[in-house]
Amino acid sequence: KKVSIKGLERSGTGFVFRLLEKNLLSTEVRQTDKHNYHGVDGAPIDSRPDLDVDSSVVLCVKNPYSWWLSFRDFGQTGRSVENARNYNDPVECIELWNSFYNSWINSKRDTLILRYEDVLVDEKKEIKRVSKFLGVRHTNNTFKVKQYVNNYVTRQTEMLTGEFDRKDYFLSKRYLDSIDDNTIINIYNSLDKKLLKKLGYTKEP
Repeated sequence: KKVSIKGLERSGTGFVFRLLEKNLLSTEVRQTDKHNYHGVDGAPIDSRPDLDVDSSVVLCVKNPYSWWLSFRDFGQTGRSVENARNYNDPVECIELWNSFYNSWINSKRDTLILRYEDVLVDEKKEIKRVSKFLGVRHTNNTFKVKQYVNNYVTRQTEMLTGEFDRKDYFLSKRYLDSIDDNTIINIYNSLDKKLLKKLGYTKEP
């Protein structure tokens, strides 16, 4: 069985790839062109030959507020970013988020939505959900991804001190402390409400 990991930069694609690779049996887990979507060259998403059309898709998504903060910091490091934007413009970045996930949600591909926050809550449960979706077996014991950080942040935060509690940071929404009120309002007004509902989020930060 083949499965392709897809999602925007900073949506947990690398983490999910390693987690599934360790815990799914008889499964080829791919992450080729994982950040691509139909807007890359204007072609309809189901006609693109480079998107692993022979495999099912696990679509990785992260809460748009925490995603923007991570995407901004990642882009400002100067690293190559496939979906580069004006990282300080939350409206432009959220337009990318809306467009990317709408392209996959509206495609005809066999797709499972995997929210980053749900994986943090219960890795084993989400691994079982993916294995059921694919019709494959999973390991009896959950093999965790150790020391997968990949933060690339430029602001000095606890992430860089080795004391970072990833689960608490995202689930308690402590990341909102790093986003000013005007930016939160701009993100709120830019989000696609229908898309959010399909992904299991709300417009509220």
